[in-house]
Amino acid sequence: VSDGEFIICARTDAKGVYGLDECINRSKKYIDAGADMIFPEGLDTAEEFK
Repeated sequence: VSDGEFIICARTDAKGVYGLDECINRSKKYIDAGADMIFPEGLDTAEEFK
């Protein structure tokens, strides 16, 4: 968890292998585990970013 000097960015490449639903699932788990931000690699459209 961020302490003001350190930020945790969690990246997932799950979309390319497992699909968008799994990418979203993993991203939510990273946030729940304390990541400050996520980097979901491979999103292609503005709709996928929502």
